[in-house]
Amino acid sequence: MLGGQSIGKEIYLKVCESFFKAFPDLKEKLVSILSKGDTVACELIESGTMKAPYEIEGRSVAPTNRSYRVPFAAFFRVNAQGLIVEQGHYGERQAWFQQLGIDPRVFLPQ
Repeated sequence: MLGGQSIGKEIYLKVCESFFKAFPDLKEKLVSILSKGDTVACELIESGTMKAPYEIEGRSVAPTNRSYRVPFAAFFRVNAQGLIVEQGHYGERQAWFQQLGIDPRVFLPQ
C-alpha cells in the first residue's frame, strides 16, 4: 500500500530503496506482534534521520538532517508458504512531518 493504493512489487522496491537512501540510519523496534490465520499485525517504533533527498512519486524532498521517532502499525497477509502477499501500514504521519520539518503538501497529488 502506498497512500492507500495498492502497488506492485517493483514500485514497492523503488519506494523502499528511496526511503532507505534518505534515512540511512532507519531503525524499527518491534513492540508487539500478533497473528491469526493468514494475518499478522505488528506494533513498531520507527526512527531515522533524513540525510539525503527522498525521491517519491516523481518528486524530491530535500534532506532536512532532522530525526524522527514515531509509532506505527503494519499488517500483513501471508500465503501458505509464509510469504507476504499483502501489506498495509498506519502511522502518525503528522508527527513524522513535524519532526522532520517537512511540509505535508509536498505529498499531495499533482
